[in-house]
Amino acid sequence: MSSGEVQLSDNRGDRAKVAGSPRVAALAPLPNVNAGALIGRIGTTGHPFGIGDQASVPMPDTGVLYLSVNDDERSDNAGEFIVVVSRNPRR
Repeated sequence: MSSGEVQLSDNRGDRAKVAGSPRVAALAPLPNVNAGALIGRIGTTGHPFGIGDQASVPMPDTGVLYLSVNDDERSDNAGEFIVVVSRNPRR
């Protein structure tokens, strides 16, 4: 489960919820995913993957889960996403 909102630039109207904003950021880690969307990566060298507002996301690998915002310039971001992470036992 995730919630929250981030401001993606100095423009107060450039905001995104966990599913992202209506625009894309061509130089973001996932250029074809909405700018500002919640994304993840396993380990420091893993490939980024979209999380957004999904209630459950299968992990592509084992290791440390890093969470971030899909944006090409994160230094001007403000706000926060609140994320609850839980492990489902394998079936």
